[in-house]
Amino acid sequence: MKPHRRCRRFGRIAVAGLLALLPVSARGRDKVTKGLRITSPAAGTVVRPGGVIAVAVASLPGVAPTFVGLLAQFPLQASACVSQPCFRFTVTVPTTINRAGLYSIGAIGTSGARGAGSVFASGSQALDVEPGAAITSLNVDFSSLVFQRAGESFPLTVRGGFANGTSMDITKSTEITYTSSDTKVATVTPYGLVTAVGTGCGQGGACVGVGVIYVSFGGKTVPVQISASALRVAHRH
Repeated sequence: MKPHRRCRRFGRIAVAGLLALLPVSARGRDKVTKGLRITSPAAGTVVRPGGVIAVAVASLPGVAPTFVGLLAQFPLQASACVSQPCFRFTVTVPTTINRAGLYSIGAIGTSGARGAGSVFASGSQALDVEPGAAITSLNVDFSSLVFQRAGESFPLTVRGGFANGTSMDITKSTEITYTSSDTKVATVTPYGLVTAVGTGCGQGGACVGVGVIYVSFGGKTVPVQISASALRVAHRH
């Protein structure tokens, strides 16, 4: 199965953060080569608040690390190993996590006595943290947006209330959808960034300049009214 499109676009984990896991003798090196890979879980695996997921790391052919560590993007918590080399870890999602979406994990390792040899890293892997209960309320920070010029953008912020009494920022959840009623008036990205395009002039010359961005999650939908009627339109002569 192909990874979610957001996972494919997910950036690499910061090498500086991974280097902090190394033995002191291995820090401060400039050259880090890819010699490890995360074999499980699959990219984009969904984890709920309070959940614990097992992570397996493997070395590439010809790589024999003596130390392997795992880093998880805050606030996810990666376990340490009591013996080395270690290729199995766990990642814990705090019950209090307040933002849904993709979080990165990555592995790094060294070879040689006391980690004094080469430094190896894996590519980053995305875990998808999503709410753990049914949604009961869906709230968008603005009910309407007014644009003054084409190309102007505004990010929406969306919060959800859930049946277990928790609330969460779900703006960048992989389970949320944003839809524009008229892409000639405004477009919206999968992360809720709304951009004015034009007044939506029709073939008859009517320029309504209004549209709606629909925000949907878990069967609930909230409309955000868009006004672009004040946009200046360049007329051809």
